[in-house]
Amino acid sequence: MFNVLTNSDPWSVEMAEKFKGKVKVTTAVKEYINNEKKKGVKPKFTEDVISVKDPALVAIKDVIEACFERNPDDRPSAHQIVEHFETVIDYLQEFYDTKTGSKLKPNNHMSLKEWIAANNRFQITNP
Repeated sequence: MFNVLTNSDPWSVEMAEKFKGKVKVTTAVKEYINNEKKKGVKPKFTEDVISVKDPALVAIKDVIEACFERNPDDRPSAHQIVEHFETVIDYLQEFYDTKTGSKLKPNNHMSLKEWIAANNRFQITNP
């Protein structure tokens, strides 16, 4: 999912910063990534991904962030991920033309968070 959202591999930002843009996977790169994972560091998103507003892309980003939690008990189950995406799909079908992306109810539009709260729907939250 990280690759779908960012068009790059997890840790590519960190590898480019640490290894001066050289992202060839070497033993040093693997060791660096493993050490970062052990410390609980999550891969970074680029600024364009951080600032994304599209609810579908935000849903993917939320799942990715939750899946990178260090403690396995804090990570969502496959069932929770499916339920999260079903919630977002229902929201999108109510408020957006899924073919064009235009809002169906511009005067009565709710944010995803507002809609989830109003409809008591499941959403993955990141600790």
